[in-house]
Amino acid sequence: MKTLRQSIRIQRRLISSSDREKFAKQLLSQIQKLANFQHGQKIALYLPNDGEIDTKYIQNFLKNRGFSIYLPILVGKSLKFAK
Repeated sequence: MKTLRQSIRIQRRLISSSDREKFAKQLLSQIQKLANFQHGQKIALYLPNDGEIDTKYIQNFLKNRGFSIYLPILVGKSLKFAK
């Protein structure tokens, strides 16, 4: 029996690249409406993998507003963040 994670991964892979692009832009639109994203701070994002939504539009939006962007890195069993 497949785990939930495997099932979601399979569903994600079925999304077309044009739909993924559309969803990435829709996500940016939603983030732009949030008041907390108006001024520079520190924020963590991921690099897309295995059909995940691309965060490049969000990264550009936040960088242009002075945010410092950090990426998660696994170090052994610990999760660290690097700029």
